[in-house]
Amino acid sequence: MVDQNFLSFEANRIKAIPLCWTDQCDRIIWPDSPDGEYSVKAGYQKLCEEADASNASSSDPTHQKSFWKKVWKLQFPNKIKNFLWRVCSNALPTKENLKKRKIIEDARCSACLSEQESTFHAIWDCEKISHVWAPCFSWVRTEHPQIHDIQELINMLGQQVQKLELFGVVAWFIWNHRNRLRLNEKGLSSEKIFEVAKIYLSDYQEKCPTPRMKLPKGNFKWQPPEDGMYKTNYDGAVFTESGEAGIGVNC
Repeated sequence: MVDQNFLSFEANRIKAIPLCWTDQCDRIIWPDSPDGEYSVKAGYQKLCEEADASNASSSDPTHQKSFWKKVWKLQFPNKIKNFLWRVCSNALPTKENLKKRKIIEDARCSACLSEQESTFHAIWDCEKISHVWAPCFSWVRTEHPQIHDIQELINMLGQQVQKLELFGVVAWFIWNHRNRLRLNEKGLSSEKIFEVAKIYLSDYQEKCPTPRMKLPKGNFKWQPPEDGMYKTNYDGAVFTESGEAGIGVNC
C-alpha cells in the first residue's frame, strides 16, 4: 500500500521508520513513570508540577506569546520555524521519546553511546556535536553552564534575534544529520555543518524580501508657502492596461 500511494523515495523513508517488533497488548499506563506504572511518588510529583505551573501562570502565557511572536518573525524558512516549535514542545522523534512509546528498547545516543538521546542532548549537549557549535556558540557553555533544558536555552538565545536565527538553522542541520546517519544515508560531514548552515541562512535572507516600513499615520493639512517661496502640488497615475502614465502639476 505504501509503494502504491507514495513516490519511491517517500516510500523508502516511510518504511525506514522503526516499529515495535513484538505484539503489544493495549493497557492503561501512567505517562510520567518510566515503567508506565502508577505510584504514590509519581502522583505526588505530578501534583507538584501542576501547582508550580499554576503559580507561574500569571506571567508565563505572556512571555510565551511574546517569544513565539518573535520566532514567527525570524528570517528563515517556515520549516525551521516549525522545527523550533517541535523542539520546544519535545515533539521530535528522539530515541528517548520513541522508548516512551515502546517503539525501541535502547534510548542511548547513537553518536556518543553514553547518554540518553533527549531533545536537549540530540540538538545541543552531545559531545560529538560540540565542535559544530564551537565557532559561534562556545560562549553559551562557559557563561551559562547551568542550562540543561532546550526551552531555556532557546529563550536565552531569543534575546538576540540574529543568534536565534543562526541557532535554529544549525540545529535543523544537526537533526537532519542524525536522521541520515540513522537511515544509513550519505550526508553532510559534521565538520561542515556550521559553515553550510551559515551560508544557507545568508542565501535565504538575501533572497527573502525585506519587510516594508509602515509610515506613521497622521493628519496632514495643506499650508500656504512662506514669503518668497513657491509650493508645487503634483500627482501621478499609471494605466497598466494601456501602458500609459500621466502627471499633473499645480503651482
